[in-house]
Amino acid sequence: SGGERKRCAIGVELVSRPRMLFLDEPTSGLDAATALLLVSLLSDLARDSAMQVLCSVHQPRSNIYRAFHKLLLLSRGTAVYSGALSDAVPYFEAAAGVPLPQLTNPADWLIDLIDADAVSVTSNTNVSTPGGDAAPPAPA
Repeated sequence: SGGERKRCAIGVELVSRPRMLFLDEPTSGLDAATALLLVSLLSDLARDSAMQVLCSVHQPRSNIYRAFHKLLLLSRGTAVYSGALSDAVPYFEAAAGVPLPQLTNPADWLIDLIDADAVSVTSNTNVSTPGGDAAPPAPA
């Protein structure tokens, strides 16, 4: 299956014991259950080893979104948020002046807010990271 192939490919990379594991769209093409299993395995790997696991994920389901600890959001190649996953929604709620609607996938809501075709809240804000650094404003 697709999930087995992806896990096998990741396993091959792990043989060399890398310090960092970069994965581009590891959940694409997988059913919801297999995608969540894969992300859970990657989360366990990061937690139980000294390895950093970095994933690019487009439009994750809410349970996959919640499995991540840190988040980097890009708009037109510019960082509009970098920090703890738990701080992202409160940050954008304050910046947009609009709360996350109930029963809404936070990932979908964030994507809509930073989408170049949507009303952007990021053009006039600097994005704070947990260390206090600020990212440059996103292009208008």
